[in-house]
Amino acid sequence: MNDALQTSAVQWASQLELAIKEHPIIIHYEISIDLSHVKTFINEVDGRNRWGNLLKSTQDIVHQFQIRVFLQNGRFAFIQDLRRFADANQTPHKVIEGLLKETNQLPNPTGKTIFTNNIHQAAPLEIWDPRFNLLDAASRKELLQDQYSLVLQMNKRARLQRAELNEIQIMRHVRSSQNILSEQSTRYELKGIVSNGIERTAFEMHSRRFADLCTHPHGYTTFHLPPVPNKTISQIDPSWMLMLSPNVVASIVACLPPAFELSRLKKGTSFLAGKQGTTIGSKRIHIIDDPTMLSGMNSRSFDAHGVPSKPLTLIADGVFQDCYVPLDAEENKEPTGHVGMNGRLWCGNILSQMGRRSQNMILADRGDALMATHLIEDTQLNIETGMLRFVVNFAQLSSKGFEGNLGVRTVVVPILDLFAQVIETANDQNRYNHVDASTWVLETCAILND
Repeated sequence: MNDALQTSAVQWASQLELAIKEHPIIIHYEISIDLSHVKTFINEVDGRNRWGNLLKSTQDIVHQFQIRVFLQNGRFAFIQDLRRFADANQTPHKVIEGLLKETNQLPNPTGKTIFTNNIHQAAPLEIWDPRFNLLDAASRKELLQDQYSLVLQMNKRARLQRAELNEIQIMRHVRSSQNILSEQSTRYELKGIVSNGIERTAFEMHSRRFADLCTHPHGYTTFHLPPVPNKTISQIDPSWMLMLSPNVVASIVACLPPAFELSRLKKGTSFLAGKQGTTIGSKRIHIIDDPTMLSGMNSRSFDAHGVPSKPLTLIADGVFQDCYVPLDAEENKEPTGHVGMNGRLWCGNILSQMGRRSQNMILADRGDALMATHLIEDTQLNIETGMLRFVVNFAQLSSKGFEGNLGVRTVVVPILDLFAQVIETANDQNRYNHVDASTWVLETCAILND
């Protein structure tokens, strides 16, 4: 692990704590520090369109901290900054003195302060890659070379133009008048640009472990062979099922968490307002938020306020169950630990429960289907209205395999209507960053005609 990052975070927090204790007006405080050491390695084609032999590398340390203090006069103050304490005007004492200026004090309507329960460090979540310190130039170069070869295998007309590997060590430290918590993790980001004639396509993968990028467990769905001219279809049989592939389902599920925020539910700005405890989809819809999952991309022991992050069952057998509760909720509800450094929702790992049968078994049993194979644009969900929009390529499948390509279609449908039509989920679950998803099967293609 990076001892320098840990030492810096603890020193910063200690200095801020000492500066806070010099002001008796402060009755409670909370310090949250994130330090990230980022190493970037880049390989790309040269002027002659040849894949390079040398890796370009850079590194940087990203600083971020926030402080909340609660005062004897019933008010509180908050600051968030990215500057280093080494800056002349950025000493711990100056930070706290600026924080206490009357112009920076705000009313505290809920009366909530910090998370006051004593907590203990949870069991390790395997978010630190044990191989991290063993990585060398040869292994990084081999990974990027594998990406170049993989693109050729998937599409002989495509070429990888640029590949970028980011290796990130993250140190999180939260200190309050009640608790002291620390957590270190690793994260890898693999980005690239692929050229297929005049078209350029970007791809991106994230993982906690270097080995995951090498074995592609997250689903490699960026590049697809062009449609076969004599295997195209123009008509849709109403009796066909509609199947949404795991990457399409993941994009839909990833949009959902803000709809489960308690603040939105109370204000009526979520399409789920007033529906908690009621059926909002078929019994095949089962969605969990688990920030404690081993090696998950959004796994952590605590959030930016030092609140332990809890697994939540958002939807169970189609019924809306849990919601995200912040620390400052007016009701006497226990916070769930899902607040990020920016004060916004920080969901955990989202899991959409998979079924027992494969795609082939479902097709053999139920007949032909129209399959949403891959996304063309980012999926959009209006949290207030629940209107879902996704743009995907569709192909006809049967138990014999690929039958023909329909092409790109835009689907706009109320997401609860889509939930209601899911009759089965396949067993082909795959991971896409922080979302695990499998194929969803709808009884008909009706939503394409809405």
